[in-house]
Amino acid sequence: MNALNTWLRPLQDKLSARERLAVQIAALILIAFFTWWLLIAPAWRQIAIAPAERAALDQTLQTMQMQAHEAALLKTDTALIEANVSKTLQEATKAHLGAGSQTQVTGEKATVTVVATQAAGLAQWLGTARQNAHAKPIEAHLTQTGNLWGGTVVLALPAKAAKP
Repeated sequence: MNALNTWLRPLQDKLSARERLAVQIAALILIAFFTWWLLIAPAWRQIAIAPAERAALDQTLQTMQMQAHEAALLKTDTALIEANVSKTLQEATKAHLGAGSQTQVTGEKATVTVVATQAAGLAQWLGTARQNAHAKPIEAHLTQTGNLWGGTVVLALPAKAAKP
């Protein structure tokens, strides 16, 4: 510090009081600018974007919680679903495909005969069969007549469901 004072003393002696005041004000402005630029501005930007980031994280958390809840439901409902696969498929067939359609369960497969069904009903039935009975379509022979569908769909049933 002494070396700095000895170096600055001749400069200070040459400046008038008004010039020294101007240099001090300029130094304070520079210090304030660099303080803002290096310390305050980054924090200010972070505060400005924090609500948007929080909303995105909250949405992600909500999605993950819903998925965890669905996974827990699937784990707990598996035993019930496996015990009632045949009944569930028959109810879904009657509800979405109409009275003319039939379900035949044989071992680990179910064959569903579709008779004159709208595409929307067929799609709803397939979604119900997949979700409620965990049945997966493995083969389909469908034909379209006008806006109605008919034919057969073979579904693979959960392995434990086929065993009594």
